[in-house]
Amino acid sequence: MLKSEKAAPSPVEEAAATNKVVPLTQQQHIEEPRLVVPDQAANKAAIIFNVKAAANYLSGYDSQEPVEQVDVLTMPRFMLKGQHHAVFPVIGDSMEPTFLAKDYVVCRFVPPQDWASIKDFDVCVIVSKTHGVQLKRLKVRPAEHLIRCLSDNRRHRRFNLDFSEVVEIWRFEWRITASAENITEDLFKKVDALEDNVEDLRGALESIMSSANILRVSAGSKDE
Repeated sequence: MLKSEKAAPSPVEEAAATNKVVPLTQQQHIEEPRLVVPDQAANKAAIIFNVKAAANYLSGYDSQEPVEQVDVLTMPRFMLKGQHHAVFPVIGDSMEPTFLAKDYVVCRFVPPQDWASIKDFDVCVIVSKTHGVQLKRLKVRPAEHLIRCLSDNRRHRRFNLDFSEVVEIWRFEWRITASAENITEDLFKKVDALEDNVEDLRGALESIMSSANILRVSAGSKDE
């Protein structure tokens, strides 16, 4: 009796097994990330990409070069849902004040069939042929076959991507930051000064009302 032949591995499966990348000519929308790491017994694992790796992430698809990685982050399973996760650095100021340069975002891979489940203004890392790797708020429009990409920093203009331009989408789940900067300090100082003024006015009003009551009592005593 002949043994059944094993199905040939897909380009994605070959990539995961050999630490190689999947060229865009073989697969336009990537069903799985090109590099995955196995979870540990009690924790979920996520690849941490450095700045250079993130900048070259897209070009690696066509160059067939192995993906550069810094390390692997492990987190408790209850903190990371789904299968594949990765950690990307935040580069530039396009998502300030929400995300700062040198922050890291922990994201979950979203397969193409689930892109429509992304809610308006969800934060995602979107990998495209025309804009590379970007952290943006997304508005997915399946009927129009496009995705609107918006920045929190309004100095950066929004742009649209056709589905055919998009290679991968990773949904934001956690932020890692070393910054404790009060990015709303100017606003805080203005509000604090306003509160001080209100307190001063309240004190002055109470003083005036107290003086008015004294005068009223004095006037009443004279009438008697």
